[in-house]
Amino acid sequence: MGNLCEILMGETAEGNWELAESSGRTLRDMAFPWLYAQPVSVGGKYYVETVEEPSVWNDYGGVHTNSSIISHIAWELCSLGLDPEDSFRLWLDAINFLSPYSGYKGM
Repeated sequence: MGNLCEILMGETAEGNWELAESSGRTLRDMAFPWLYAQPVSVGGKYYVETVEEPSVWNDYGGVHTNSSIISHIAWELCSLGLDPEDSFRLWLDAINFLSPYSGYKGM
């Protein structure tokens, strides 16, 4: 969502799908998340399973690590031709369908 906002505001190139790239230390590549040991799909390589007791030691059940799944979907949709504005609206609609108990599988 943040990258789509940057694209729509003209603050990043439409083809740049990295997180924190201007800091000198990129944290995520939404096109190629595996380059930073982050998953592309639920249950895939690097995916962090939901845990009974989320804590800082398990990334609160993978909340940060697994967010690359959703980021990668956004990149895929835009790379296949979905306009960034339409993609942004799609994510807003998806957020409205989620509940506090929704997980990555629900998304």
